[in-house]
Amino acid sequence: MRAHLLLGGLLLCAPAICLSEDIPSIAEQREQLTCEILYPPGAEPNGQDRGAYVPYRWTDGLMFYEFASNISSTNRTRVRNAMNLIENVSPVRFFEREDEPNYIEIQSLGGNFSYVGMLGGSQDLSLFNYNLPYVIVHELTHALGRYHTQQRTDRNSYIQVNYGCIDSGCYGNYDIAGGGNYLPYDFQSVMHYAQYDCSTGCQTMVCQPGYQQYQNSMGNATAMSSSDVQTLNFLYPGGNPDPSVLFCNADLTKVQAGDTINVTGVIKNQGDWASTDIYARIQLSEDDEITIQDQFLGFTLYDYLFSGAFAYVNKDVVIPADTPDGTYYIGVLVTTSDEDADDGNNSAVVQIQVGDSVEPCDGDINGDQLVNVSDLLDVIANWGDPYTVEDLLTVIGGWGECL
Repeated sequence: MRAHLLLGGLLLCAPAICLSEDIPSIAEQREQLTCEILYPPGAEPNGQDRGAYVPYRWTDGLMFYEFASNISSTNRTRVRNAMNLIENVSPVRFFEREDEPNYIEIQSLGGNFSYVGMLGGSQDLSLFNYNLPYVIVHELTHALGRYHTQQRTDRNSYIQVNYGCIDSGCYGNYDIAGGGNYLPYDFQSVMHYAQYDCSTGCQTMVCQPGYQQYQNSMGNATAMSSSDVQTLNFLYPGGNPDPSVLFCNADLTKVQAGDTINVTGVIKNQGDWASTDIYARIQLSEDDEITIQDQFLGFTLYDYLFSGAFAYVNKDVVIPADTPDGTYYIGVLVTTSDEDADDGNNSAVVQIQVGDSVEPCDGDINGDQLVNVSDLLDVIANWGDPYTVEDLLTVIGGWGECL
């Protein structure tokens, strides 16, 4: 637990986006960027256990968030758009929190900063530059578990860090994070600082010989690099969701057309990754294999279902008033926007009777309440298996309408 707090508790900041050769004043930088590392109470850094990414990741790639009440609708839309950029290139999905226990609280606390990885419970993510999508992406990527590129263990082969030019409150954003590195060093990453970020007035980093071409471009990314995308998919590789219907029942099995019936069911994600946008459709069918082509009666939408988790269907639906009397099957059919690992377990049904149940009379082979030539032809067509002379005589003897 202590290690969890230590690794997850770092608070790191986004680089200021430098668009010219002018060095902003320290005051101006601090207005854009709050550079400090915070630790939960009682947790102290040991300098050994931190890696370029942390193991405390969001379960099945689902991150939940809520906005502080003072975040404007415009800025909420900007954040959601930045989340879409991440969703478009990875299995990560963002959901606005309802009552989920682990979530980020997006606030405006005077800078851009975030904890690294999932702490558990509520954790702050602060934004200042809402107008810069990849500052938001940078902070969200911290929350998903990545440190800065310049904190890699191999960084000294690519850059020289000048601590004398770094504002003392920002040292933690340049300190090497022990542990392994994923993919080669990437100057174009959205997680790399620019040469004057957290500066006291001189360059905080100088590219090593052979890499000077990145001196002015590092830290100025306006899109996730290929390496950023690959690393994100390394941290959150996705899997095979498999939402399955285990059970279905109805409170009434004998109804009239126009009646309301309550349908219940149990859904389980039997896959190894979360399923999202799950529709539990209630369908009415003339046979026991329901499809989306059958009569649609209603649905319940589930935003997500963790791997191994259950969802419970409880839905009132109306049997259409024009439904002819007869035997039907009502059931739950699950559809999802994800690729389903097994679409052969997506439904379950229960048999119901609509209208008055009438037993067929003697000789009424096809059950249409008439003994006529169609029944006679059925006997002849299946002569010997199962029908015999006795069945033929029964049809002839019962000729006419069933009484």
